[in-house]
Amino acid sequence: MAQTSVGPIDCSDKENGFTFWGCKAFHRCNRGQPEYVECGPDEVFDEDIGDCNRRDQVRTPCGMDLWDRCTGVTGPYSRGIAIREYEEEVNVNNFRRRLRCTYFYICYQGVHYGTQKCTGGNVFDDRQQFCADPLSVQGECGLSQGPQVRG
Repeated sequence: MAQTSVGPIDCSDKENGFTFWGCKAFHRCNRGQPEYVECGPDEVFDEDIGDCNRRDQVRTPCGMDLWDRCTGVTGPYSRGIAIREYEEEVNVNNFRRRLRCTYFYICYQGVHYGTQKCTGGNVFDDRQQFCADPLSVQGECGLSQGPQVRG
């Protein structure tokens, strides 16, 4: 069961709606009042309904489809893995772009330890293992073309 409390967001210009912070908790405006909502043990944030829902009823990036992807991920350290299937529109240098990898999940010893969202228009960099400006990230998650070589 979700627990709700007052949250540190400004709802003065937003009557209703949510601000997403992670799969297990989020902020929303309810009748102009800020709320912080923590989902229950078997629940995650469901973007389609704007509330907590059972994990098996929710699609990517928070749904159950990610929970079995950590099988076989081993090693002494946890590892973040970017979610490439989900695209989100973000602001990059005052231009709206559709980007992948704005969410990532964490695996440790074959167990899924949660899904997180990069904030501020950043994307998850699998190589560096942190969220970064998409202009500095190479590969399918970023917009960087790599270092420029002059001959």
